[in-house]
Amino acid sequence: AAERPYTPFSLPGKRGQFELIVKSYPQGELSPLLAKAPAGTRLLIQGPAPGSGADPALVASKSLAFVCGGTGITPMLQLVLPLVARSGGP
Repeated sequence: AAERPYTPFSLPGKRGQFELIVKSYPQGELSPLLAKAPAGTRLLIQGPAPGSGADPALVASKSLAFVCGGTGITPMLQLVLPLVARSGGP
């Protein structure tokens, strides 16, 4: 069995489900399997990691700027999407 850490993210209000962003590498151990898996394929999922989520001081901020790239994009989405939803933003 292959094991990889991926950062789940969900749009606010979607309980009982989450999404993953996975780049498929042809020579990868797990990503090609996920890319070929049909919808509804069952996976063993563990997590979330303790301490994940936005710091309360961050949530209380009135304006924020984020810079991210590469593998940092998905963890940033996990923080940003709930903040945008709470603010009534786009």
